[in-house]
Amino acid sequence: MKIKLSIALIFTTTLFIFGQVKNRDLSGSNAIEKDSLTIEFLKAKKVSSTFNLNSSSKLKSKLLKKISIKCKIESLNKTEVDINKFSLVDHKNKLRYRPMDISYQPAMGYMAYLKLLKTDLDLGDYYKMQAGIAYVPEIEDSFDKYIFDGYTTVELPANLGTKKYPKTAVIYFKPHKFNKFKTLFFFAIQKDAENPDLKLHYGDEIIAQISI
Repeated sequence: MKIKLSIALIFTTTLFIFGQVKNRDLSGSNAIEKDSLTIEFLKAKKVSSTFNLNSSSKLKSKLLKKISIKCKIESLNKTEVDINKFSLVDHKNKLRYRPMDISYQPAMGYMAYLKLLKTDLDLGDYYKMQAGIAYVPEIEDSFDKYIFDGYTTVELPANLGTKKYPKTAVIYFKPHKFNKFKTLFFFAIQKDAENPDLKLHYGDEIIAQISI
């Protein structure tokens, strides 16, 4: 079952096999290797719902809280990293969260991933140029490829218009090509979820247990 929550955000803004790569020692770290990527979970924390230097969305809901999850990612074959394969899954309450924002750090400072629209909207030049939002249907949203039977998908439509003329849409993210970088994932999760069992996933594989 898939539920799209109608909570507006204002922009200020199947089986996988773990492979071993020769001569790479991952002992003593939180890293795993998958799909020619090394993914290492670093930390997770609760963040402000209204202000964050590395997140372009404000969350205005008493039912949700905003968290960030930091990872280090390396592309072993030097190809684009499909960041849409990442999700946060609450296995206790059977909820799967889509990221509301993702930022990456290829060198100094974080940069926002280019946001892609699931549907074509006439947003004007501000959102296309300043806010970095585009409609590129030939880029697949791989988040939807992974099915968790009996789980509810939580994806928050972003408010891309004005109070008078609201335009809401679910967004995903353009893959980027960096050999090694750090990434911040931002999720809006339910406050009243009972004893959540949160795990960061890449596709349908678990990357890390998340405690906030």
